[in-house]
Amino acid sequence: MFLLVAALSACESGGPSDLYTGGPDSAPAESAKPAKPEVLEWGTPATVDGKAENPVKVTPVGILYTRGDGNQVKPTQKWLVAVSLRLEAEQQPDYLAPPIDGGGFYWRADGDEELIAKGNGNALNAPWVGRAPSLLARNLQPGEPEIAVIDFDLPTAGGTLLFKTPAGDTTRWKLPARTTGTGLTQVRAALKEFGIKP
Repeated sequence: MFLLVAALSACESGGPSDLYTGGPDSAPAESAKPAKPEVLEWGTPATVDGKAENPVKVTPVGILYTRGDGNQVKPTQKWLVAVSLRLEAEQQPDYLAPPIDGGGFYWRADGDEELIAKGNGNALNAPWVGRAPSLLARNLQPGEPEIAVIDFDLPTAGGTLLFKTPAGDTTRWKLPARTTGTGLTQVRAALKEFGIKP
């Protein structure tokens, strides 16, 4: 009788091995996969490092495509493009590093890896250059957002806008394939003076 009770008691309570499923090291490790670079939607603000590594908020707010007038004002490729950006230092005054310092804005076509730097081709001869606010190496101030316009000479509409920091960090935005948005008042005024329709 004593042996039967002891056996039943052991079955009910279970031994240490009955509930053991293995330690945390026994499970197969999951292979780490590199994260796919994120491409932000148009108009999405992003915080990037300024030249002095202070945070700067960058928001693309407008884009304009024009083929020029076909004579004095025309792209070397297909489109002269103005992209307006809303910029604001978030904590300390700072500015966005230009290409000479290892930073800058670039464009990339869909399905291509080649980068085109702003100001390429005939972009700097666009009518609005010198009239619309440009991306100068000047300090942006916290609480004082500014609009700046960058210029491209592109073979196609759409694609991806990229900003690189000297440290190698890259932020990407998907570009609309048609004229849209704000921050383009001076750009439109300059085109109107030249009799050019966007």
